[in-house]
Amino acid sequence: LDRLTSLTSVEFPALVTVGGMTQIMSANSITSISMPLLQNVGSFSLQYLYYLNTASFGSLTTVNGSLTLRQLYRLSGSVLSGSFPVLETVSGELNIYLVSWYGTVARTSVTLPMLQSVGSMYVRQTYATQFVCPVLAMVSGRFYWYYMPTLRNIAMPSLSTVVGRMTVSTAGALGNLCSLGLTPSGYQSTQTVTLTSVPNLVQTPQWIAINASLAQSTTECTGLPAVVINTATAYAAFARNTTLMSATVLGE
Repeated sequence: LDRLTSLTSVEFPALVTVGGMTQIMSANSITSISMPLLQNVGSFSLQYLYYLNTASFGSLTTVNGSLTLRQLYRLSGSVLSGSFPVLETVSGELNIYLVSWYGTVARTSVTLPMLQSVGSMYVRQTYATQFVCPVLAMVSGRFYWYYMPTLRNIAMPSLSTVVGRMTVSTAGALGNLCSLGLTPSGYQSTQTVTLTSVPNLVQTPQWIAINASLAQSTTECTGLPAVVINTATAYAAFARNTTLMSATVLGE
């Protein structure tokens, strides 16, 4: 769907599977998109939808290609978090660019509670205060964060493998990387970690500080990786991967 200037909403109430690409773009009048039964898709792209403020893909578990969310200025972090509540796998790139950018929707938290693996992760110019993926374990390509001026926390305590280069750049509010579970053995890139224009970064895992040549300007994290969990779904997903307590403690 492209350049449908008079369309205000998109609904596919019975759509379950798309073998190829689903793309909705350059339709300034669209404010809502709903595909409640969609479970898997080849590639998925929402781009240049400047007035989109509601999106629902409540059954989507698998994207077999890339997932692109680009220039969705009015889609808040809380709405984005609720849009993909059961998404587990993105085989290609996860691209989030210029989302939650406009006015009062900015400076909110983004949570992908069930996401377990992605090909590459590119998050750029998104005005979120934190990005939470409690069960994300695998990034099989690049791990790239750029121009995130309000970002204070990247919470991925289950992250065990990053194959491509890790880059965090131009994130002036980021104070630590202590909520990343990644260890030296899990970082498989031959390239060094890149941490640039992060003036308030004071705590990192020691191996990241050494790898990125920041050992003199940061201190070691203390304790276990932290994660902010604010929904029952996210808690249940995280609890299945830890022995701290049962997922039933929180309740619904």
